[in-house]
Amino acid sequence: MRISIISTIITLTFFCYNNSTNAENNKGQKHNSGSTTVFNSTSDTSETQVKVMLSGTLSKPEVTSYQYGTHLLKGNILDGKPNNLRKVVNFALKSDSQNLDAFIGKKVIITGTKIAGFPIEGGPDYYLVSTIEEDKQINSQKVGVLIKDCPSEKIVNKMPTVGKDETPKEYYIYKGQRKEISDFDKEWIKKYCKVKITVAQ
Repeated sequence: MRISIISTIITLTFFCYNNSTNAENNKGQKHNSGSTTVFNSTSDTSETQVKVMLSGTLSKPEVTSYQYGTHLLKGNILDGKPNNLRKVVNFALKSDSQNLDAFIGKKVIITGTKIAGFPIEGGPDYYLVSTIEEDKQINSQKVGVLIKDCPSEKIVNKMPTVGKDETPKEYYIYKGQRKEISDFDKEWIKKYCKVKITVAQ
């Protein structure tokens, strides 16, 4: 009888130990699984963002309703469209590498990445600025000043002509009018514009 009781006690002790060990293992697995989920979430938010170019006038508002960003850019995204077809909006800005104060009140061109989770509180999109430079575009109507703006279309004229014709066969359509390619800043157009090409033949 005494041997039977001792055997029962040993069996119960072993059973309780196994249950306790399994519970700890399961707890550890759940903890590890939770850690993995957090890691993946962090990894997703740290993915490399696509850089975009913004153009506009920089300011530094003292107080805003949305309360994020150190500076404000009123302008548009350089997407290859002519200025008159781009929507003018506000962009909240900050930078860890550039002195934005040096460009307050100036028309600038900015390269930056959109910060995830914004806009909020009815505010604008939020960008982290990596480069900034002054846009030295001047009134394009002045003689001798090359136009730094995107034309709406490039025309390549391959129509046959009669007699000698020295009129350039390639030109831009800009603000609804013909403009010679030589009137534009070629490097600026190449860098910032996506111009539709139409071939007439």
